[in-house]
Amino acid sequence: MVRTYAPIVLTLCIALVFIQPPFFKFTNSPETQYIFGTLDAWAGGFGFSGLFAPHGIFSQYVIGSAELIASTLQLAALPPALYWLRPIGALMAFAVISGAILFHLLTPLGVSLLNADGTHDGGLLFGLACGVWVSAATSLAAKPPKSRAETRKYPRFCATHSEGTQRYRNRRNGWCATQSAANRSRADSAAIQGKYSGKWASGAWNLASRPM
Repeated sequence: MVRTYAPIVLTLCIALVFIQPPFFKFTNSPETQYIFGTLDAWAGGFGFSGLFAPHGIFSQYVIGSAELIASTLQLAALPPALYWLRPIGALMAFAVISGAILFHLLTPLGVSLLNADGTHDGGLLFGLACGVWVSAATSLAAKPPKSRAETRKYPRFCATHSEGTQRYRNRRNGWCATQSAANRSRADSAAIQGKYSGKWASGAWNLASRPM
């Protein structure tokens, strides 16, 4: 039960958190301007000015696109046939959120972010980032399912499938037993027929060889 539903829960946790920030990043919201403006000013102190600017390699559009792709891969991996997409999305989420946590801890951005109305979020965004980090790391460390039945979302279907397979095997075994019995019956009939045919031929020969 845990191995069946735990990957689905982890996938939804990552996707639901990651699918919201791209909207604020792509619309250049005040919170996004504050976050990336603070990071760009911090990077400029080390001679990397423009690194987090709208045209930089770590701009809000680049990070937002990475978050959107990671969440899309996680949601697309829910069907068992596309399970192989889950580690790719989890790896992208792990990389993006690891950078976000480091920037919270090592830059003036801090754990508690400033909202557009001048208040602080009390570390809400940082807490969500830590939750995504744990979910992505757990998803990457989890062992892949050993069979297709373990990747299905509905265990009841798996039980029905197993019962159907067992019924098929029982019918096959019954058919083989019937065929074996029929073969033995034919062999016995042939032996009896051969026995009486031999006796008839022997009697006919005796009659033919008797002097007239």
